[in-house]
Amino acid sequence: MAEKYDFVMDPCGDVVLILKHPDSPFAVWDEDSATIADDPSPADDHLPVPDTDRTFLLSSRHLCLASPVLKVMLSGGWIEGIKSAPDGLYQLTAEHWDSEALAVVMNVVHGRWNLVPREISVEMLAKLAVIVDYYDIHEPLQLILHMWMTPFSASSIPTRIGRELVLWLLIAWVFKNDVLFLQAAKVAILRSTDEIRIPMDVPIPSSVIKGINTRRDESIKDIAGGLKELVHGYIVGQYGCDFECSSIELGALMKGLHKVQWAYERPSNAPQFGNLSLAEVVTKLRTIRCPVWTKVPDSCCCSSGRRYSYGNSQTCQKAHECLEEIGVFEVQDFRLRVGEDVTTCTSGGLVQHIARLVESLESRIVITLEQFGFGVGS
Repeated sequence: MAEKYDFVMDPCGDVVLILKHPDSPFAVWDEDSATIADDPSPADDHLPVPDTDRTFLLSSRHLCLASPVLKVMLSGGWIEGIKSAPDGLYQLTAEHWDSEALAVVMNVVHGRWNLVPREISVEMLAKLAVIVDYYDIHEPLQLILHMWMTPFSASSIPTRIGRELVLWLLIAWVFKNDVLFLQAAKVAILRSTDEIRIPMDVPIPSSVIKGINTRRDESIKDIAGGLKELVHGYIVGQYGCDFECSSIELGALMKGLHKVQWAYERPSNAPQFGNLSLAEVVTKLRTIRCPVWTKVPDSCCCSSGRRYSYGNSQTCQKAHECLEEIGVFEVQDFRLRVGEDVTTCTSGGLVQHIARLVESLESRIVITLEQFGFGVGS
């Protein structure tokens, strides 16, 4: 009798599991549902296969011990708990799953360890996660899961949005790996250019995806609000040591903000930073620089009424000699040169303001497992 089944985990089994539409494309990455379109990851390694059912001969005792879900199905008055008349077996059905992944799970459940692979790909891990999540078969896989996950670490997580990142979110969530989950969620928050959306057959809870999208939106609002306050501060004279200083730095700031597609006034429904991710915004903000100028003291013999000289201060030999006498100071790496009144400048420099803003943002982008209900149910 066992010969008529595709997979026999127990020759004396009393359960037949019928896998309909097996090996269907998994986690198809549709550009219309993605947040970025430059990830060439294939939807699946499999080519289309004949729509032929796969059958598994299993032991109800092993299934009930391994899975509370299957225990209810086989003994809780459901239709699956009624033996069919022709062969006297319980009958279970499933759809679309990868037949190899289902065989791996059932081999583990039935203790057929010699048939369980010791190494496994990310793709297969994700397919296993779908089955484990559906049947709640966590405990039997704990030992082998440790072996499977050993080669992977936080550095295994891709650094851009794409299908592989979604698979890692699924794997980390189902198998409750907090290190991998936090890294994958952080990448999703920092690298997405729009709301994250996932394929329908990937069982990541909607609350997790909502949490990622909410954290991203909050971070965007934080940095946009900080930029607006910074611009306003320069406009009203809060920053800059005097009118000329604040005007120069405000102009440089507005030119720099053009790089991040941000405007002081914009429609309420317009994206804050166009199609840029948070990581791209931060990178571009760090490139904003302050113009180079020399502030010539009124007492300088060559000032001739000019208080500022732009560009290379050595273009005027007399000014150069004068500045040598009074001292020219470099304010960190901000390329802002001032003369004798350096101590009266309270602005701290445009780049320093940007640096503080970015540091403030990075300190607020702290995600915790509790925000996603990690490890609490599924």
